Amino acid sequence: MVWTGVISIARSCPKTSNVLLTALRPWNGPGSIVRSHTILRSSSISARLAKRGRDLVTLLNTKAPAHVEYVPLTAGFKLPPEGDIVVNTTSIGLYPDVDGQLDINLAMLHDRILVADGIHNTPDTHLIRTARPKGCEVLDGLSMLVNVCAICIDHWTGIAV
Repeated sequence: MVWTGVISIARSCPKTSNVLLTALRPWNGPGSIVRSHTILRSSSISARLAKRGRDLVTLLNTKAPAHVEYVPLTAGFKLPPEGDIVVNTTSIGLYPDVDGQLDINLAMLHDRILVADGIHNTPDTHLIRTARPKGCEVLDGLSMLVNVCAICIDHWTGIAV
């Protein structure tokens, strides 16, 4: 459901009109990922486990209109310079390791990037704290969780929240 929260915010963000997404270790069900990729121009998926990352890329390239490529998530990973959205769905930064840091090069962050971190406990992760001063639009895990809950209430009850 992280993807539902990210995409619901990304649709309204003016900085992401020509979207290239870099997803770091997508862990949730492929169905929501496929649905979220329907608004994207292209994206890259990076995962520590190559087979899982490549399997997801194959699924996305057959089910979604966006072009998706697999990029190994290695030490010092460099974000694509043309990227618009970076989504972290790893457990790095989750309580009790709230100071945990992704092993990626964050120097590539700039003010035209939306950074979303799926960690909701605590929402002020190292990635979010690094992205804010660089002028990035940020979406923390707690905000995504609240957005997903609102979407679920709407689906369940038909009442828009």
